[in-house]
Amino acid sequence: MIAIEPAIWLFQTWYQPGYEGTGVIAFGLTVGFFLWSCSSPLLHPRTTPATWLLLMVSAILRLVSQLLDINVVGALLLCVDVYAIARIVGVDVRQRSLSPLWLAVLFAFSLPIEPMLQRVFGYGLQLVSAQVSCALLAPFFSDLVCEGVRITLAGRDVLVDLPCSGSELLSLSALVLVGLFCTARPDHRAVFKGLFLWLSLSLLGNGVRIAVLAVGIVYQQDIGIDVMAPLPHTLIGLVIVAGVSSILVAWTLTLSSKRAVSSKRVLSPTKPAARVRRFRYPRLLAITHPTLQVSLSIMFLVFALGVGMLKPQPVDASPALIPPSTPLVVANFAAVEHPLSSLEQTYFSQYGGGAKRFSYGPYGLLLVTTASPLRHLHDPTICLTGAGFDVRLLGTDHVMSSTVYAAKRLADNTVFDVYVSYLADNGHTASSIAEVVWRWFKAPQTRWTMVQRIVPRADNLDEAKTRAWMASINRAYNLSQET
Repeated sequence: MIAIEPAIWLFQTWYQPGYEGTGVIAFGLTVGFFLWSCSSPLLHPRTTPATWLLLMVSAILRLVSQLLDINVVGALLLCVDVYAIARIVGVDVRQRSLSPLWLAVLFAFSLPIEPMLQRVFGYGLQLVSAQVSCALLAPFFSDLVCEGVRITLAGRDVLVDLPCSGSELLSLSALVLVGLFCTARPDHRAVFKGLFLWLSLSLLGNGVRIAVLAVGIVYQQDIGIDVMAPLPHTLIGLVIVAGVSSILVAWTLTLSSKRAVSSKRVLSPTKPAARVRRFRYPRLLAITHPTLQVSLSIMFLVFALGVGMLKPQPVDASPALIPPSTPLVVANFAAVEHPLSSLEQTYFSQYGGGAKRFSYGPYGLLLVTTASPLRHLHDPTICLTGAGFDVRLLGTDHVMSSTVYAAKRLADNTVFDVYVSYLADNGHTASSIAEVVWRWFKAPQTRWTMVQRIVPRADNLDEAKTRAWMASINRAYNLSQET
């Protein structure tokens, strides 16, 4: 009863826009491994009194999740449930044994790991990936210039944007490594070696990928292939993922072979096996009296109902804020404010922040101000997709410090160009959520405003007025300077 709400949220992330990833694959692997192990016989009986206590502790922690209104916390606690259930059924003492701990970690990848990794650490990964790729290109190109996440090669500008941060490669290769750990069951030394190998290979692999793309962009006419086209771009990424995963598989196989040799030495006739000292649980944990069992079950049921009835008190709510003022007239178009929907009004009244929506003739402007960007700020791939648009990332405009998207309204196939920038009250600007979060971690008191400009693609649209409107809005919010 307590786990049903986070479980429903987790299931919804598998198909909701903005959360696409390997979640359903990780869930399928977890179920497959679990059934594969449970279908083999137990080698000796399992007594797990403390595991039931672990389930009760996770339920109490869900009380905190419910109060803080953070779905990820409740979903992560499902991993504790997976570990406890795996211990109860004894997947580690069966003929086809698994590690309950690594099975729970594998289940954790059913959460939207990649979007969360990209959102929280994406900008840092962009910086690291740019530095690695620059180090790989420097010996071969004398005209290489590296500035933050921007690489200039042979006079051509190459941006290490958010999708190129390496979060996808990190999450996919980590999923492979954790799946291997489930069956290999390594000791702590091997785990640290594996994690170091995974992180090094993933960062190096993404640097190689960016270097290949940069060279392909510069010498596109010579090689005759557009490396940024969907098919070549995807194939390059798949080759890197396959290479990193292959090395991890090969390393795990050597680990398993060493473990097999070590097991033979321990079980050799000349060397008797060491006795295993088992921890004796307190008798209090062995709840066997029927009356006590029923009483505790009723108490736990009441607790579960109480948790579900609690009103959330979100810890990451922002104070109510008013977005900055907007010009009244731009390019001979007067600003017309449009009310927020009832759902939006409820959201901002519950979680703070503030938003305003304007139109200037055919152009649209959306402002969202918050002191909690992780709660309020979302790029158009989430917001506009949920509103009935097909959204595609086009790239980054450095001059306007904006990320540019193409959004097609599915109802009538009307296409819009969407420019999104983020402005801090201390004057800093950012072009992505990841950069906002990166700067916000350094200065949590900073308040951020998302400035979203929507321009329709229409044959009858006056290009001069479009440029004038964009320029005026950019000047109003100081978005025409590079940071």
